[in-house]
Parts: sequence; C-alpha cells; structure tokens
Amino acid sequence: MRDKQQIEAMYYLSPLQQGLLFHRLADATADPYFYQYAYRLQGDLRLDAFEGAWRHVVERHAVLRTAFVWEGVEKPLQVVRRQTSLPIERHDWRGVPEEEQRLRFGALLDRDRAAGLDLLQPPLMRLHVIRKAEREWLLVNSHHHILLDGWSMALVLRDVLRAYEALVRGAAPTVESPRPYRDYISWVNRQDLVQAETFWRTMLAGFQRPTPLALEAPSQNASAETLSFAEQSLRLSAERMEALQSLAKRVKVTVNTLLQGAWALLLHRYSGEQDILFGATVSGRPPELAGVEEMVGLFINSLPIRVSFRPDQSLGDWLRDLQERNAALRQYEWTPLSDIQRWSDVPNGTPLFGSLVVFESYPEAADGGEQPSLSVEPLARSVGRRLYADAGTQQLSPFVDGGTGAGSAPYRLLCPPEVCACGDHPHARSSRSLARSHGGGTRGEVGRPVSVDG
Repeated sequence: MRDKQQIEAMYYLSPLQQGLLFHRLADATADPYFYQYAYRLQGDLRLDAFEGAWRHVVERHAVLRTAFVWEGVEKPLQVVRRQTSLPIERHDWRGVPEEEQRLRFGALLDRDRAAGLDLLQPPLMRLHVIRKAEREWLLVNSHHHILLDGWSMALVLRDVLRAYEALVRGAAPTVESPRPYRDYISWVNRQDLVQAETFWRTMLAGFQRPTPLALEAPSQNASAETLSFAEQSLRLSAERMEALQSLAKRVKVTVNTLLQGAWALLLHRYSGEQDILFGATVSGRPPELAGVEEMVGLFINSLPIRVSFRPDQSLGDWLRDLQERNAALRQYEWTPLSDIQRWSDVPNGTPLFGSLVVFESYPEAADGGEQPSLSVEPLARSVGRRLYADAGTQQLSPFVDGGTGAGSAPYRLLCPPEVCACGDHPHARSSRSLARSHGGGTRGEVGRPVSVDG
C-alpha cells in the first residue's frame, strides 16, 4: 500500500473471504482453495488476441486486480490496484508423444501448485497456454478461491471469449465495467445482524446435534494419500430429466427443492430421525442489489436447511413447505456460517451439519447468432491436490459435499444426485469420499480424476 496512486479502492472482506484467508494463513502449503481449471481449446487460436482478451478482462473486473492485506491494519483489507499484469506462460508440445504430454501436464500442475500465489501481490491468477497440436490447445487457469466463485468464473470466461472474438475481427472490445464487488461488501455491512440472529435462533431452536451419517470417519492419523475415495455416476436420459422438471412444475416447486427433498428423505431413512439438518450452498447474490448478476467476486455461502417429517403431510405440501422455508432464509443468506453455528443449540466444537447440497446454476451467454472461431471445452478442475473432470457447460449441477464451512464435519460425503443438463445428454453424478476436510468455505469442484487427454 506504499504507492497510493496505484490504489483504486480498499474495503473489508466478505465473511467467506475472511474464512478462506484464515485457513490460508493457518497453513499456506496445504491451501485447499488454490484452484486449477483446465480447458481444451480447438480452432485457429491467435495467441496475441487471446492474451489481449485476458488483459481486457483484468481491466474490466476489479477483483482480478485485488490483493489482500492483514498485517498492520485493524481488520483484513482487500486492495484493488489500478493496473496489474496477468502472467501468461506459453508451451508448445506439438510433436510430443501423447504419453509424454500427459507426464508433462502432471508435472506442470505440480510445479504450478508448488509456486502458489502470494495474496499480497495481484493478480491472484495466472495462465498456462499449451499447444498440443496444430488446432488443439490446453488452457490452465490457476487462481485463488478468495477471488471468485463458480458463477463469477463463468462470467470471466464469457467476457474473455467475447473480447477475443472482437479482437480477431479487428474491433476494440467493449470496456464497460460491471458494478464493483465493493458495492456488495457495502451492502453486507448495512444488513441487520441482530435481526439475522433472531431469525436463525428461531429456525434452529431445539436442534441439538447434527444429523448422523452412516459412514465411518477416517482415523485422525490418516494421510491425504491414503484416504479412501469413490464416485458413482448416473446418466439420465432427456426423458427422465424432463420428467423431473415436469414433477417440479406439477407440485409448484423448483428442481433444486426436489433434490433437497430427496436428500432429506435419504438422511431421514438412514438416520431414522424426524428432524433433519443439512447444509446447502446459495449463490449469495441479493436480488435487491441492482446489477448483481453481472458482478464478479465471491458471493456464495453455505447455510443450514432444517426439514421435519409429519406422517399426515402429503409429498406436495411437504415440498412446498421446504421451498417456502428456503425463500424465507434468502434475506439472511449473507449471514456468516460461523455466527449461525454460534447461535444454534449444537454444542461448540460440534459440526452443525455433516453434508452439504450444492445446486449450481450458472449464467449462460446469449446466442448472438455468430459461430465462434474458437471452441472451448471445460476439461478438468483441480482442488487441493486432486485433478477432477468437469461436467461441461453445467446448467444444473447439484451435488452433496460435507465437511465445509465453520464447524466442518471430519469427512466429505458426496451423494446423489448431481443432475447436469450438458448439451443433449443430461446426467447425474454422485461421489462418496471419506477424505478429511481441511478447512472452511465451500468446495464446489468435485468429479472424477482425469488425464490430460480427458
């Protein structure tokens, strides 16, 4: 902060950002929120235009020029610089055998992760562009989760591709900037924490222990390399997906509510309890904040969902009641999970919930009618020390992930269903992991291990 002329803005962190910073400072070498996203690019990629598109997007979105300061200040701050340079490293692997490419790719990811990111030095993102063949490339985007959630990453990629197409045509990309993330921080700071406390205390009154899961937790001495991990995938036909949507419409609820209801029923069946609690990740974008859909930053939050069972209640009434409860908590979805945990009757040090349902719905780019010159396919995402396959352009991708947030459970449970409307092949994917959680926040990037060739 010595060169004040280069500072565009300074403001406090969101509650989730504070949690991610805490875990980063506690153990920087095992930072579970260093993300690596891999994409396959096909076409006549013009590297100068592609790099120019990324420079444009860094200029457009303030969070990509943000650093974090925690020493010598009363509270941690995020500092936006007016300018910064995005590191982009080029690699040419044409003519290299496929097996050797896989080895190189793994080594590159390891080196990239080992290099880490300095939260004091923006940008907290870098790129590797790898040429596999004449018209095939790989893009590795490494960034820290403290900057972005999945919705925001989708917006960044959309803007990169739009800027790239403009530069390829010889036109200047539009430099319109969305509403800055600091406006969201200001909005959060204006919320009534006392009112939120009253709401959450009422909602959680009488709930004294987390809903048990019939899984054996790993031993305290288990290493990350020896933890058991398994996944089950289920592909749904278009007809089956249409049937789910039809059911949701018939009972007047969302597909998200259907999936939360299914998970609640599963917990009820295996725990034998009538009062169920699980976590759910919310987008955290308040509808009353104009332009929030286009804002880039970290908005998501994890909240407890409480579900009761009454024998005299019909399925439709029960699902509609669940949806009404979810609607009621929307005005308080900004509340820090650590505060909610503290206001509950669950003993201190005991996790509030042991599973987390994540229902993703990312914005889609409008179809401008023109065929893009570059095809981009999500290939994989790396979380922690694992590389996972990405489901593609996910319009709906709910799944369950426990052991996140304040008071996290000692393991993650990834269970059905994950429903993705991926092109013409909607599918469901489920995973189950007994891997120990290594911190708070929300891990929403889970899939099957993949190689460089997908």
